[in-house]
Amino acid sequence: MTETLIDAATDPQKAIPELQRKLAERTAERDELLQQRAATADVLKVISRSAFDLQTVLKTLVESALELCNAPQGLFLLRDGDFYRFAMQVGLSQEFEEYLNNKPFPMDRTSGAGRAALTGQVSHVHDVLSDPDYRFSEGSRLGGYRSLLSVPLLREQQVIGVFSLGRTEPDPFTERQIELVRTFADQAVVAIENTRLFNETKEALERQTATAEILKVIASSPSDVQPVFEAIVASAKRLLGGFSASVLSVKDGALHLEAFTPLNPEADEILQCTFPLPLTEYSPFEFIQKGEGIQFSDAEMAPEFQAKIARARGFRSIIHTPLMHNGAAIGLITVTRLETGSFADHHVQLLKTFADQAVIAIENVRLFDEVQARTRELAKSLDNLRAAQDRLVQTEKLASLGQLTAGIAHEIKNPLNFVNNFSALSAELIDELDETLAQPRSIRRCAVTSMN
Repeated sequence: MTETLIDAATDPQKAIPELQRKLAERTAERDELLQQRAATADVLKVISRSAFDLQTVLKTLVESALELCNAPQGLFLLRDGDFYRFAMQVGLSQEFEEYLNNKPFPMDRTSGAGRAALTGQVSHVHDVLSDPDYRFSEGSRLGGYRSLLSVPLLREQQVIGVFSLGRTEPDPFTERQIELVRTFADQAVVAIENTRLFNETKEALERQTATAEILKVIASSPSDVQPVFEAIVASAKRLLGGFSASVLSVKDGALHLEAFTPLNPEADEILQCTFPLPLTEYSPFEFIQKGEGIQFSDAEMAPEFQAKIARARGFRSIIHTPLMHNGAAIGLITVTRLETGSFADHHVQLLKTFADQAVIAIENVRLFDEVQARTRELAKSLDNLRAAQDRLVQTEKLASLGQLTAGIAHEIKNPLNFVNNFSALSAELIDELDETLAQPRSIRRCAVTSMN
């Protein structure tokens, strides 16, 4: 710029084109900067309006980055366990999109996104065909890109995703464009974190609500565990995003189906006809009886009877959570999903909570039945006691009556004895009198004289 000013002082006509070029560059830079700031402001507005709609935010970020960086295609990959899965794309071919949907992205140095994920640094491949370490040929073939920019999404120094832009020609990105994509990547992290916190809060509230509802059912059904089982399978299916759910109990060495979420008559009949199932035919029970839950990320890896049910009912993954009481498995909760893969840790914990509630309900019913039986026994004993008491009172009344009768008899007996004795004496005197009257008169005279 100094040289241009010197030239303008010595030869104004010669310096004018250079000044115009410099001015045009500065104007272009200013316009680009203003455009980036305006786009960033628009993105922030979208994030504020759609704070918990991650797909909308990611799509806005991709579209804005493509427009500002003059790139035809871009995508977000988000971390899922040990893999990175496709989350959002703009400008990709249908074939490439299907490829990313069906296959976890390779996280190694053979791809631009892999390098960003491994190092946590920006990966800028000027031309994938001339880079000796770039060997993700399937991606470049299906995507049709030559220049590739991949920026990691960092949360607390941990890579949670990758934001990639591609150009169909070997045209490297500028430093300003790279910095802009960094800014968009940071905004994506904010949106992802907001969505995560929102979902965690929402899920926690749903879990608390479901737990409270099940506790209400337990309280209202102290003598019947069936409503509790039905509430558990309905809540488990809903909160885990499941395809179906069921509760099984262990009785007499076999698994019995207690409750399940219905699908259709044919599929339901297959499930119902499988049980009761002897425990000897259910190999995972050796883990269940130890209190260990078990998952099958692919139902084809499950025992044959369960794989058969999976084919008939249409699910691809399954999880079992035991119902434990006093160290023994008394049943299990089962949840299935349409897609393969492992269940999230918070879903596993939620099923354990449901399992504990099911055990509480079972134990409540058992205790209620015992109390009822004991109450009936006590009522019967009370009835017997009252009957015995009535008999005792009757006996005492009879005894008192007997004593009274004996006293009366005694009082009556004394006069009667006197009357009897007097009667006997009178009879003797009458007999003697009769004998005397029956003798001759002369003898009677002598008897009378002699008496005189």
